[in-house]
Parts: sequence; C-alpha cells; structure tokens
Amino acid sequence: AAVFLSQFGGNNPVIRDRWPSYPDLDFDNYVRYMNEACSFLYFPGFEPDDQPGLYTQHFLYFFAPNLERAVRDLTPRSAASGQLAESLERLTFLFTHDLNRGLHAFLQKQGYAAKKIAFIQDLGRVLPEGGGRAVGDHWSRHYTPGLEAYVRRKERVLFDLFPQLSACDIPPHRAAA
Repeated sequence: AAVFLSQFGGNNPVIRDRWPSYPDLDFDNYVRYMNEACSFLYFPGFEPDDQPGLYTQHFLYFFAPNLERAVRDLTPRSAASGQLAESLERLTFLFTHDLNRGLHAFLQKQGYAAKKIAFIQDLGRVLPEGGGRAVGDHWSRHYTPGLEAYVRRKERVLFDLFPQLSACDIPPHRAAA
C-alpha cells in the first residue's frame, strides 16, 4: 500500500492539488481519481478530456485481438459503428444479471447435450460467501446524476458494445446521502 500511495498519490503534488483529501476519497472522487490518475492507455482518436475510462482500457487490454491497433483505430464514431464489435466476434460474453440463461445458451452452442445442462437454468443466484448486496442496495444509490453521466461518457465504448448494460432495469435515481 505504501508504494501505491507514494507512486499514485501521497507525496505527488499533482494528485494532492486535485484531490487534497487523498487517500480518503468519497466515491465520486474515487471514480474520477481512478480514471484520471490511473489510466494507462492514450487514444489518439479522442480529445484529451474525452479519453475512454479505465474499465474500457482494461477491457481492451484483455480482449482486443490487437491492442495497439484497437487503441490507434478507436474513435467515438468507430466504437458506435461496430468496428470494434466485429473484432470481438469470436468471443462470448456472459453477464452476471443473466448468467444462468447465458451460460446455458453458450453451452448449447458448444454442442453440450440438452439433458446434461438443463439443470443450469434452475440454479439460483451464486453469491459470494456471506451473501450479496442488501435488499434495495441498487448501484444507482451510490451515483449522483453528475457521476453517472461522467461514467457513461468515460465508458461509452463499453455501453456501445453492450447496449444491454444501459437497458438494465434502472430504478428512479437515488443519489447516495
């Protein structure tokens, strides 16, 4: 932790000027800090303030068949046009909100016998040891409208690639107190 604090904050005057309370950041500032101070890729097709966010960077790092080309060629227009999606066609992504159905469909495509995988659709949710979130603790409670807009702008490439992320059942906005 000490190495991280000294390298990415701590005595760094730029970090201290931007986030005076670092490392004690509220959620809003933490999200902005991670995007601004911890980014590791630069996308020439985007304006400096519009660089894709940290989740998009990690996604491309792990899944783009050619990271250098993906970074060089990615623009707001190309992301929305489907060029990036075409390069990821051979991959199958499963989503936790729909995991049983998605896994069952994937295994069917892979040729598994229907009898052998039928049980998957009847399984309950898999939760971490100790359970999941408290009932009513929806992600939207932790985001102000400004922070949600910031994240959707920074991660627009992911929202373009996976429109189902925007289509999730989103309750009326409730900002964290």
